Amino acid sequence: MSKEIKKKTGNSEQKFAVGVAVRSLAGQLEAAFGSVGASLMSADFAAKLLAYLYAMGGGNEAVTLHGPLNAGIRIAQEKFKLKSGEAPDSEGVILLKKYVAELESSFDPEQGYQAQWLDEIEERYNLKIRKKNEPHRKAS
Repeated sequence: MSKEIKKKTGNSEQKFAVGVAVRSLAGQLEAAFGSVGASLMSADFAAKLLAYLYAMGGGNEAVTLHGPLNAGIRIAQEKFKLKSGEAPDSEGVILLKKYVAELESSFDPEQGYQAQWLDEIEERYNLKIRKKNEPHRKAS
């Protein structure tokens, strides 16, 4: 299967292989931190990251092929129990809703999303978020 991916997308297989390694390392580090009651990511940052993903969507190459970003998303999902069969963390969900509302209310049709905390995500994951966008969804 990996040979087919390389033929179809050129260097994407190389990027994907590195991304898998980064996600695995981040998962191992998060598990190690978790065993002593700590985390690589604060609940506040996790909520911001998931709000970014919710409002702006994850179906683009910048997100799907970005190993460190995917590792961060996975850690955030696990932090709020959004990936397992357990009931989601209620405090985390409240925080997530707060940041989704803040991000969507900051949207300007001419300048895109203007929430100041997007700077944290741009810097941590080396992304260019601030550009003209249309909201992916409306908060309910």
